[in-house]
Order: sequence, then structure tokens, then C-alpha cells
Amino acid sequence: MRPFPPARPAEDTEALQLLPVLRRAAPWIVLATALAAGGMYALARQQTPLYASTVALVTGANAYASSLIDVAAPPSPPPGAIAQALRSETVLNDVVRRLGRTSLEDGQVRQIAADLQQELVEENFTRFTVKAPDDPDVGGVYEIRAVAETPEGARVLAAVGATALQQWDRDRTQQDVDRAQVILQRQADELSQLLETASNGTAEQQRLRQTLGEVRRTLTYVNSLQTSVEGSLAVVARPVAPREPVSPNPLRDALLAGLLMALLATGLALLWNFLRPRVHGAADVGRLGLPVLGQLPQRRRAAPRETGASETWGKGLAFLTLNLLASSEGAGHRRFVLASAQPGEGTSSVAAGLAATLGERGYRVLVVEMERPVPAQQALWAPSPLRWITLPSEGPEAERAGVQPYHEHSVMALQVAPNVDLLPASEVRAVTQRLGRRASLFEQPGFSRLLGLWGGGYDVVLVDAPPLLNVPDTAAVASHSDGLLLVVAAGRTEVQHVGNALQTAQAAGAPVLGVVLNRSRAARSAPIHAPLAEVRSHEHWTPHREMAEAE
Repeated sequence: MRPFPPARPAEDTEALQLLPVLRRAAPWIVLATALAAGGMYALARQQTPLYASTVALVTGANAYASSLIDVAAPPSPPPGAIAQALRSETVLNDVVRRLGRTSLEDGQVRQIAADLQQELVEENFTRFTVKAPDDPDVGGVYEIRAVAETPEGARVLAAVGATALQQWDRDRTQQDVDRAQVILQRQADELSQLLETASNGTAEQQRLRQTLGEVRRTLTYVNSLQTSVEGSLAVVARPVAPREPVSPNPLRDALLAGLLMALLATGLALLWNFLRPRVHGAADVGRLGLPVLGQLPQRRRAAPRETGASETWGKGLAFLTLNLLASSEGAGHRRFVLASAQPGEGTSSVAAGLAATLGERGYRVLVVEMERPVPAQQALWAPSPLRWITLPSEGPEAERAGVQPYHEHSVMALQVAPNVDLLPASEVRAVTQRLGRRASLFEQPGFSRLLGLWGGGYDVVLVDAPPLLNVPDTAAVASHSDGLLLVVAAGRTEVQHVGNALQTAQAAGAPVLGVVLNRSRAARSAPIHAPLAEVRSHEHWTPHREMAEAE
């Protein structure tokens, strides 16, 4: 015995359930991605190009540092000081002053100055960025990056920024020297006072003289630094004018925008399917416990008899015909109600196509159109030659054009195709008015008897009913029929609406035969097996023999 394959993990099963959702949403995802990428590419091409230039500064120890001036500032700027200094008002104002003395155009200088002032207020700096070394505690190379609208502007701005930083570092060093000078002078004065009070020839006097000498020597060295103060920042790589702009990059921006839109669209598609799942195939209907009796593709509006215009449409109707007849046992008169959950799902088209297919196979069919805001059956059958007949009569062949009804329950039907007659909603409304009833005839308890009276001479009666969730009469009419056929528009009808329609029908006691998926994509791609009647000669094929084959 062949062993059963191992069961799929729950995660794999859930992932496989998401694949059809993504496949159905793929055209919209691709369209949204293309629009986002194309829009970003066009937008990036219209933006002003920006160029970047970089200057490298190295930090080192100050030459004046000694063990006697530890109270002074450290030899090099502390970690993070250079980045903060470049964002300070003092340095930025110095940059603007120096830019005014360069060869840049006045308009560009004013634009850069305005941007720097706005960045200072908003604390969002883009003109200057600083890349610190990996270990700033021991010094290293700082990279100052400047951005401008022209290559020369970027180079000049980087050079001016480095010069302003060096001037800030020299000012900081000068403050350190001044502070060290004050401290050393104070130490020298204190040692002098102590030396005056010390006893001559003592060891204390010798120690004070030696210390005072060292302090005065250091003070002399510090005084000499007043005229030659240098900071700890030195330029190791001067800026150059760049050749290519750093932004915008249309191709990069378009790829990023497309990727983000693809992720967003995919998430929205999954979220929409989770919040409002729709019927797309037989698997979605199977969860409700309903069989799929047929799948019909999307087709152009045409007369129902033109089934040959679409091979897939004709085969789908033929397959639906056999499944529908096989679902109702017995060879007597059959009455089926076709309805949908919501408007606009193609119930009238399916009813007309099914009637035409049954008529082509030799069945005598009566299509009864229930009242609705916009009747569609007559428009579907036009421009067929319409001939009026009276029901009930001895048979559909007893055509009496223009003859008035001879009974209050009699109606005028239209012969719209061979073996197919149509009872329009206007005729049913006329009977209601003749009987003097205010409510719709479909609400009357005797409607089932009237339907049997009108359809007595027909093999199949198809009732084109309005949506179940909109008109309660539909469920009541279906409860007196041989079965209800739910028409579901694939990709449009929500699973919840189909479930609600099913509950409404079951609550009224209507036998639900199954579902026909209308406008199904699967019907266009998947092969539909032609029923047995397709291979039979119509001349030797009768409804009873066809039922025998179907059963």
C-alpha cells in the first residue's frame, strides 16, 4: 500500500492560500508600482541637481601642552565637538561672511546663507555633514561634506567650511592659552609671596625658588604663543569640484519608490482580502458547502441565442444545463429560480443564456421575469422577432398575435426564440392590477398556483428573480420551486453576502441547488468539458433521453 504523503505544515497551507490573492492582485500591484516608479522618475528629473564636495581635517596634540597646564583645555577638540561647532551660529555666520568674499555669484551666496539660517532654526542640517573617525578620543580624520547647487559652489563651500572650523579651533586654542597664562601668572605671584616669607637658607626656600623658576619658564613659553597660536585641525585633503550630482538620482529614486509601492500594494491587497474576502473560485464557494454547477466567462453584451459567438460561453452554458437538470430528479415540469445576493451580478444574462441553451436542445422553456426597477430580459433578447402568445393556452404553438387575455389570470408572453417564451414583468404587473391587489403578485400565496398554470405547457420554467438580500419575495418564490440557483459574480461578490443570501434562502425553506460563477476568469483559461448532449445529434436527442444520460 502506498503511504500517504506527509501533511503540510499550517504555515505552508496559509502561504499557499495567499498565493491566489496575490496572483489576482498582481495586475493592480504592477500598475501601482509602475505608476509610482514612473512618477518618481519624472519628479526626480525636474528637481535641481545637488553636488557634494568633501574636505578632510586631521586632529593632533597642541605643542604648548605640558604637565604644568593640565587645567587648560585638551590638546584636541573633544569627541563630537567638531560636528557641533559646524552647526553653531558662530561658525555658520563665519561661513556666510567668507562666502561673500569668494567668486561665487551673489544669488547663490544668498541662497546658501538663507538655507544655513533656516537649518539653524529648524536644527535640520543638510548643507554640511561631518563624518567622525572611528575613535575620536585619540584623534583622527574628520570628513566635512558640503552640498551646493553647482560643482564649484560645493567645492567653495567645503573649503570655506573647513577654514571656518580651523578659525574656530584657533579661537578655542587662544582661549586655552589665555587661560593658561592667567593660571601660571597667578601661580608665580603666589610662589613669590611665599618665597618672601620663607627663612633664608632653608630647604623650603630652595624648593620654592626651584618651583618659581619652572613656572616662570613655562609662563615665558606661553607668552610666546600669543603671537603664533595654531589649532589642532589641519587640512589633509582639499576639496575638489565634483563631476556628477549626488541628487537627485532618478533611477535610484524610481527603484526605491517602486519597491515601496509594491510592498504597500501587496499589503493592502492582503488586508483587503482579509477584511472583505470575495468569491473568486470554486474553493471560496466550497467553504459555504455549495456546489458549483457551472462557470461562465465575461462576455460582451449580445443576444442569448448568439451562444456560438463564444465557444467558452456556450460550453459553460451546456455544462450548467446538464448539472441543473441532473440536480432535480424526475421527468415532470421543472421550475428553477435564478437569483443573486446583490444587484449587478448578471442574473438576467445567465437566465437568458440558460433558456436559449435549453431551447436549442428541444426543451420548451418559459422565462418569468419578476418585478425589478430596471427589467432587462426584453433588452437581452432584442432584436429577436417578438411574437405575442396567450398563457395559459393549449400550447405555446397557439399563437394569437394581438388577442386580449380571455381570463383574469391570463397573460401575454413573448416568443423570443425557438422553444423559448418570455413572460415580462409588465405582464405580471398587469395581472396584479386586474386582480385589484395592492401588493406584488409575487407576495401572494397563490402565486405558485399561477406559475403552475402559466408554465403547464413547458418543460422548464426559469424565474429571473431580483437579489435575495434586496427583495424578500425572492426567497418566498424560491421556496415553491424545484431549486434555487445562486448567481455569483466572480471577483466582485463578497463571501459574506453569499453566506447571508444562503441563510435567507434556507430560512424560507428554499432548496438551494448550487452556484454558477459568472464572469469567472477560470472559465476562460480552464478547459470546460462539453456535456454528453454536445456530441449527440439534435434530431435524435429528446429531453427525456438527455435526462436519462444525465442521471
